[in-house]
Amino acid sequence: MKLDELKKYKEILILGYGLEGKATERFLKKFHPDAEIGIADQKDGPDYLDKQKDYDLAIRTPLLRPKFLTIPYTTATNLFFANITNPIIGVTGTKGKSTTVSLLDSILKAAHIKSVLCGNIGVPMLDIFVKGIRPNDVFVLELSSYQLEDLQYSPDIACFLNIYEETHNHDDFDEYFEAKSRITQQQKHDDVYFYNGQSEIIAQLAEETCAQAQDFSTIDVESLLKEVDMDFYTHMDNIKACWAIASYLGADEQALVKGIERYKPLPHRLHKVGEYNGVTFYDDSNSFNPISTMFALDTLDYVDFLILGGEDRQTTYQELVAKMADKHVSHVILFPDTQEKIYNEISAHEGYDPQILQADSMDEALSYVFKMSVGDEICLLSPAAPSFSMYANAHERAEDYIRTIKHYAAKKKNTKKTSKKGIKAKTKKA
Repeated sequence: MKLDELKKYKEILILGYGLEGKATERFLKKFHPDAEIGIADQKDGPDYLDKQKDYDLAIRTPLLRPKFLTIPYTTATNLFFANITNPIIGVTGTKGKSTTVSLLDSILKAAHIKSVLCGNIGVPMLDIFVKGIRPNDVFVLELSSYQLEDLQYSPDIACFLNIYEETHNHDDFDEYFEAKSRITQQQKHDDVYFYNGQSEIIAQLAEETCAQAQDFSTIDVESLLKEVDMDFYTHMDNIKACWAIASYLGADEQALVKGIERYKPLPHRLHKVGEYNGVTFYDDSNSFNPISTMFALDTLDYVDFLILGGEDRQTTYQELVAKMADKHVSHVILFPDTQEKIYNEISAHEGYDPQILQADSMDEALSYVFKMSVGDEICLLSPAAPSFSMYANAHERAEDYIRTIKHYAAKKKNTKKTSKKGIKAKTKKA
């Protein structure tokens, strides 16, 4: 919806008042000051959607499904696309979107391309108009299925990383894929669709899109990175996607290397905490589902201690347990509320018999790791569940993890290595 059309509506309701909702309010106050602006948020109570009857247009937050809208509506994403003339790069996928866009932003900046990271990461989209737009700005967006499902546009450069069936909250996988596929459905002949050809369903879109299609999975970037000391972990497909897009925009190999070297990993996404007493600890607290943890297990060379579990959202863990068995994870530490569910899945998996600790605190979990470690091992916090059973958010969970690691590391410096006797009383075999 272009601004001129938006101005035809005099009573506008912002549905959802998080970061994007507040940015929408700022946008409306600057560009449509005559509008009567209302706010409706789920924090207002179960009947907050009833406010729609008093307005002639709603602006939907991505987390509110379109089926709950009862009046004409648009979204911040549609408003952004409709009113921007600068190039837009959009990245979607089940896993790795945030890492990819932030890494791409670093590479483009190294190539002296005026990249602006906005949307789910960076500046909220509509704040771009409030802050001002430079003629040469190139906008890099992470696009979720909820932003794409009713998007009436597609980015100039679209990138589809991957897709997994178990992590969506749509009615079914077909609806989820249809939403994701909209990233290229509105592209034109002079647009570009970068895709992961290792996925058959994603590759099929390359046959259907009007855009120029390029398979980034075939690109060889490993040889360019031999001299790069990457103390962070990200899937090589993310790097390939970034390099395909950046080189299309004119970046050279030097910019790729420099962009990766400058890149700062996102917090709590496979972040290397450090090595303590022979154990290398990784923080992947932002893992909220099994696919994310499977991704982490595939990315690291091996994992000896895996800390799992959190709020139970009726997720199934069968595929994750199969991946754990395949990767020979030897110690599994389980947090509430999913302890018994994951324990039962491990017990049912034939031939997989790790040592299991059901812990009620991070202190208990990491005490176990430090007592059982023998050196040259990896401990991974990748819960495959939300944090709310024990913590307010993933950041708080990660901070407790890091703080407790450092506490036990300091304590162990001043004591002889603790005997492992007695620990078995607190553990059980699957």
